[in-house]
Amino acid sequence: MFWMDTKIEEVKDFIINWSISINHIDGKEVFKNYYEEILFKRFKRSKDSIILNYKLFFKKIGLIDKNLNPTDILKWIINLMENNEVKLSEIIHYLILIKGEYLQLLKDIDEIQQKQRFFEKGNKSELLKEIKQIRSSLGLKVKDWRLDKEKVLSEFERSGEEWFRFVICELFKKGYYKSLSSLLEAISRRFANYYFHKNLQTNFILKKDFQIPIGYKINWDYINKLVKKYDKFISAKKQFSDFYC
Repeated sequence: MFWMDTKIEEVKDFIINWSISINHIDGKEVFKNYYEEILFKRFKRSKDSIILNYKLFFKKIGLIDKNLNPTDILKWIINLMENNEVKLSEIIHYLILIKGEYLQLLKDIDEIQQKQRFFEKGNKSELLKEIKQIRSSLGLKVKDWRLDKEKVLSEFERSGEEWFRFVICELFKKGYYKSLSSLLEAISRRFANYYFHKNLQTNFILKKDFQIPIGYKINWDYINKLVKKYDKFISAKKQFSDFYC
């Protein structure tokens, strides 16, 4: 599962940069230009770590390989762009759902939300503080997450029924992240403060606000139409069989 604060326009710009450069320069040069022309506007410091995060993001959604070279998926997108056959934001959302495994996360959260009713969202800062206190009470270092599943989870789980607490505990049991704190931070950015969805303009959530007693309403109509559209589109392009690898 990936977590980034990439903006949709930045992803589009990356694809467009490759459409211009694909036969002329290599991946390292593309990223150098991409940072100087696009990312520097938002990230004037920590250049190396910022570029690394974007490399990981673009690898995760299938645009580049481990050597930073364009994948067949990216070449296919560029070809569709040249023929005006694709809505770039839609294909990016599709890649996030399928290659980025976000569809599975949404399915898991939807399943978890159906297990009980929620009357309060919970406060991220308070829950993070509680996790630290539990670790401390068990004689663990405040930031030591290595025994979260074995010792901390049961203590944290029984202390309340807020949406945040319940969802984090259930996702943690399913294998999301190794640290309860890290998972809490990640889910907060994806739901509670809507940061991820706002930046990438995903339309994956119907309403950005917490809804009693459901939690967060997932926009399955949009998601299912998007997946159906591009699954069908891509299945006709059998030469891109690596798309599902």
